[in-house]
Amino acid sequence: MFNAREPDAALDELRFAFSLEPSPGYALSHLQGLCRVKRWDLALKAGEEYISRFRDDKPLLKQMAIIYENSGNDKAAAGIYEKLMSANPEEASLYVAAADFYRRKERYAEAVDLLKIGISRLPDEKNLYFALDGLYQLRRQNKEAAESLKSLLAYMPDDAEIYYIIALNYREARMQEEALAYMKKAVFHRPASEDYRYTLGIWYMELGLYAQSVEQIKKCLEINSKNKSCERAFDKIYKEVGITK
Repeated sequence: MFNAREPDAALDELRFAFSLEPSPGYALSHLQGLCRVKRWDLALKAGEEYISRFRDDKPLLKQMAIIYENSGNDKAAAGIYEKLMSANPEEASLYVAAADFYRRKERYAEAVDLLKIGISRLPDEKNLYFALDGLYQLRRQNKEAAESLKSLLAYMPDDAEIYYIIALNYREARMQEEALAYMKKAVFHRPASEDYRYTLGIWYMELGLYAQSVEQIKKCLEINSKNKSCERAFDKIYKEVGITK
């Protein structure tokens, strides 16, 4: 285990371990230790040495991408991600990592394109859609986010979380009818979720549909009788229209 209180000694031990048994595992541990204490110059030198010996080791290459990025060599970092994705086209996490790299560089179009490529190859991989959703939300392209996630429902038609996120995106896009429809579907697929019930109840309240709002809030309290948010919602409805529990 890396001792952050005595980093120099810990790094020496890791380097010594590699000298006794040169392996990608010890090389990776050494690089991770250097990165942890932000010794980027040493990490770069050691990493290039290790990569010359273990050219196709995936964990080492991923660590080198991090090192290149923090050393200011974005071109080299991007090249490693491209190499990894080319060699491992069925590994969703690589598309997510590469897209996150481009996001940090504010190269959003490239990040979106990468995730779309990943989705075309792995159309049922939830993490790819969620990563794309995050990018769209960052750019306030909530309608595009919702439409993208709807494609995932063909593979996961009973996944309540997908319906919920679609609903939130439509709401941010000011598409209230669509938002309400997908929020109802989220509740249908996860009826025991007090959060989903509460959210649907609040949305009904905002639309002036108080009877429907009360129905959802009551069910929320049946799930959790101590839900203070639901209690406050009832108080608000009572003040506005006189409906009680």
